[in-house]
Amino acid sequence: MPAANAHPAAGRPTAARQAPGPRIPEIDRIIFFSDAVFAIALTLLVIRIEVPAGPDYAHHVLAQWPKYLSYVISFAAVGLYWMGHHRIFRYIVRWDERLIALNLLLLLFIAFMPFPAAMIGEHGGYRISLIFYAATLGCAGLANLLIWVYATHHRRLVDADLDETVIRRHVRRGMVAPLVFFVSIPLSFVSMDAAYYSWLLIAVALLVLRRLERKDARARRNHAERAVR
Repeated sequence: MPAANAHPAAGRPTAARQAPGPRIPEIDRIIFFSDAVFAIALTLLVIRIEVPAGPDYAHHVLAQWPKYLSYVISFAAVGLYWMGHHRIFRYIVRWDERLIALNLLLLLFIAFMPFPAAMIGEHGGYRISLIFYAATLGCAGLANLLIWVYATHHRRLVDADLDETVIRRHVRRGMVAPLVFFVSIPLSFVSMDAAYYSWLLIAVALLVLRRLERKDARARRNHAERAVR
């Protein structure tokens, strides 16, 4: 397949592949492969939860609550990154080797997630467990953000007329989770509990961002309607 310049604004040709239509088959291969890795990682998260045996069965079931909590948090975090990955690849219509490399970097951390999740579930009181966990999720979020920044820089791998508002919106959303996870690492040296609870800020920040985005969209819509009149 012939190489094509990503966008005139880029100032130099790239190895991006272009084909007729809004999306080329190679992009779908990247997405399908990524979905498979995400699905396997999510499935492996539950493996460390054991089915207990013995006379004190109920006690052993309840005693595994840290593993249940680790599973829920990890599933939510990996699921959040999958949703982000899904959203940004709705706009990516071309590919090059660097995009594949960045995507593999993301999948490297996603596939590794069951290990730090097991550390948190079994030894969550140790700071090293929190550091491994937060660093893995932080790096995964950063890789996801880098995919978007790379693809949209000078509209390299997206449509030339993609709205700048859409680009900024996904940059802001993509920054939230890795920022919180990375900040929780030094915070753990002050308070482990505070570091763990700080992860709740991800949900709060994303909700706030979405409300602000809706408010901004309504304001721009009203301004456009007044301009027409």
